[in-house]
Amino acid sequence: FLRAPGMALFRAALLWTVLASETPSPTSPEYQPVRIAACESRNLTKEACAALGCCVWQSVDKQCLASESGRCMMEAKVEDPVKDFAIDPEATYEVFYAEYLLARWVLDFAPWNAYHSGVAFQNVATGEKYMVDYSPVHSEAVQNVIFPNGTGAVSMVDGSFGAGKGAGALDTAAFYAEGSLVDHFTWNNQAVTRFTTFWNKKYQNYTSVGFVNGTVFEKYVEWAVREYRGKYDTFEPVEITVNKKLVVSSRMCHDLTLDSFWALHDLGMEFQPHKMFFRDHIIAYARDVGPVDMGPGKWRNKRALLRYFRVFLANLAKIKKEFTYARNMLVLAFKLKVRPFLFVDHVYHEVHMVEPFLNYCYLPISMPPERTEPFSAEKLCALPMQASIANATLVPGQKLSLLAVAVEGRLDEPVADRVLPLAALVVFVLSFAVGSGGSRKEKLKRP
Repeated sequence: FLRAPGMALFRAALLWTVLASETPSPTSPEYQPVRIAACESRNLTKEACAALGCCVWQSVDKQCLASESGRCMMEAKVEDPVKDFAIDPEATYEVFYAEYLLARWVLDFAPWNAYHSGVAFQNVATGEKYMVDYSPVHSEAVQNVIFPNGTGAVSMVDGSFGAGKGAGALDTAAFYAEGSLVDHFTWNNQAVTRFTTFWNKKYQNYTSVGFVNGTVFEKYVEWAVREYRGKYDTFEPVEITVNKKLVVSSRMCHDLTLDSFWALHDLGMEFQPHKMFFRDHIIAYARDVGPVDMGPGKWRNKRALLRYFRVFLANLAKIKKEFTYARNMLVLAFKLKVRPFLFVDHVYHEVHMVEPFLNYCYLPISMPPERTEPFSAEKLCALPMQASIANATLVPGQKLSLLAVAVEGRLDEPVADRVLPLAALVVFVLSFAVGSGGSRKEKLKRP
C-alpha cells in the first residue's frame, strides 16, 4: 500500500511525526536464555556454590544464592527442588505470610509503600525453613514490565533502524507506516516462581497464618514448582476491571501469595491469621478489553500500538518521578483518541478506558475461604476516584509530538484509505481555484 499515490503523502507525514518526537529511548539490553543451577534448592558449602554457574555466595549469611541478574534468572527450569530434600509426612510446618518494603513514595505529605510478599514455611520440630515467591527476572527497572525492548522499540523514537542515521530514519518511517516495528519488539517482563530452602534476609515481617502437615506441604511444593511455575512466566502489574468486575488479573508476587493460600486451603489447611494483611493493586478501569491480532498484514493494529507507546514514552520521565502521573498520561491518550494496550500473557490487549482510568489502592487480603471484593471492600487509594478529563496537563516539549500522534490517528481511520487520495486532489484543485482570482469567481456566477 506504500506505493499507492495517496499513501505517499501518508508516509511523508509519518516520517515527520517520527522525527519530531523528542522522547527517551529504552536502553535495556536483550538477553539470551541460559540454564541456571538450583543454587538455593539445597544447603551448599562456599566451594560447592562457587562451582555452580550463576550462583553467588553470601558470606554474611553463609548462604548460596541464585544470581538475580537477568541473564541468570531467564531460565526457570532449574533442578527439581522437590527431590532435593526429604519431607517427613508426620512433621508439622508453620505457614507464614512474609513481606519486605520494596519502595516508598510520599504523596500529599503521606508515605505510600510498596511491598514484596511470599509464603514462608518452618518445620516446627527441626526449624528448617523454606520459602516460595514470584519475582521479575529483570528487576533493574520497572519499565521492563510495562514497555517493550529491542531494536523496534529503540528505532520507534530515534530513527536508528537503518545502518546510517539519515537512512535509518527513512527506513524507520517505512517500517512505522507498515507497523513492522512491532515485529522487532522484545519484552523483558519475564518472571519466575522461586523456591528456597531458607528465608531470604530481605524479608522483614513474618506473620503466622496456620499449620500444615508434611503431606500437605509436599503437595503444595509440587503445585508451586511444577504447576504454577509452568503456567505463569511473566510479571504483569496491572489488573483491568469492566463494569466493576475483574476481567484481567495482575500477575505479581501478591498474586502468587494469594493463589498459594487457596492451594493450601484446597489441600485442607485452616487459616488462623494473627492480623489483617493488605496488598497494593494497580487498577485500570475499562469499558471493554480484548486481544488484538498483531500478525502479518495487521498494519493498522500495529500502528495503533505504536501511537500508544509514543504517548507513553512522552510521559515516561514524569511517571518515573511520580508514579501516579500514569493516570494523567492515560487521560491525555483518551483526549487524543489513542487507545492504551497491555501486554498480557504474551498477547497485546487493547483497552477502551473509562473514568477514573487508573488508580493505586491498598485492599485487604482475605484468608480463604473468604474473598476480597475490590469494589465493596474498604480500600485506601493514592488518587481520587473521580478523574477530570479537563485536568490533564502536558509536560514541556510534548505538544508538537502529541499533536502529530492525534493527526496520524485520524488519518489512520479505516475511511482514510479511500478518502486520503481524494482529499489531496481536492486540496490541489482548491488551491488552483483560489490562485485564479476574480475571473474564476465570475465563471461560477449564475447567469
